[in-house]
Amino acid sequence: MCLSFDDLRIKYIGQPKNLGPVGNPNYCLSLCNSEYLVIMHDDDYFHTTYLSTMVNALNKNPTAGWAFSNSYLITENFHGHPKTLNINRPAPEFIKSGPNFLRSIIRGKIIVLMPLVMYRKKITKKFRFDEKLVSMGDLKMWLELSLIYDAVYIHKPIFYYQIWSGNGSVERMYEGCFLRDALNLIEWLNSKCYSLMQHGELKNIEKRFILGQYRNILWMLSRYPYRDVTQVVATLNSTKYFFAKVIGYIIQRPNLLILIRYIAINTKNIVGKVRFFK
Repeated sequence: MCLSFDDLRIKYIGQPKNLGPVGNPNYCLSLCNSEYLVIMHDDDYFHTTYLSTMVNALNKNPTAGWAFSNSYLITENFHGHPKTLNINRPAPEFIKSGPNFLRSIIRGKIIVLMPLVMYRKKITKKFRFDEKLVSMGDLKMWLELSLIYDAVYIHKPIFYYQIWSGNGSVERMYEGCFLRDALNLIEWLNSKCYSLMQHGELKNIEKRFILGQYRNILWMLSRYPYRDVTQVVATLNSTKYFFAKVIGYIIQRPNLLILIRYIAINTKNIVGKVRFFK
């Protein structure tokens, strides 16, 4: 396919083995020799203006180290039909680095997804995604960048981000990665960001973050319930949280999941807003 374009600017680099969802983008970062870099997933796609808009935004804001855009989210409704949502998170066009930027990402006021980001070369030479965080290595990267570099945010949706039954987000949920990574990320926040947070703030963040993962697990299992839940249940039971064990009990009982699915289909907004991680 790449050769069919007959364009020397397009290069194909294959791997002898699968580097995984974090190792592969890290390899991409290591290859970057251009001024800007975007890591694109194979099931997402750009609006035709995405690249030009992002490059122009960074050119106009030389102190910004990275830029990210709003996006349409393409997913399936409960009947398996395509459904398009606008992530639509209002934020300033130019965002200064520092604790307030960090808080906005942690609290979900600003949503950043891996393929929405354009990096300057200086970032690709200094930073890597944390390979210990299979589902949240990118989130940790955004938190680290938010403390060091200003950013440009394009509020207009110029990207199409997909989540569906066959992609990595669902698979990693069944493997228990979301909750494990959330717990590890909380440990990192406690060790690295304690001095930046107000009294009791990290505890509140921990509660909200963990509750968000419970909601994600129930939301995904209510849509894709017919798989082995052994790994995710083991992860839930290994935590110190009582409610995790309750969730583990629920998802082992298909009738309860069917009830949750029924309520979610028939009651508007009962599940609430869901954060997505690939």
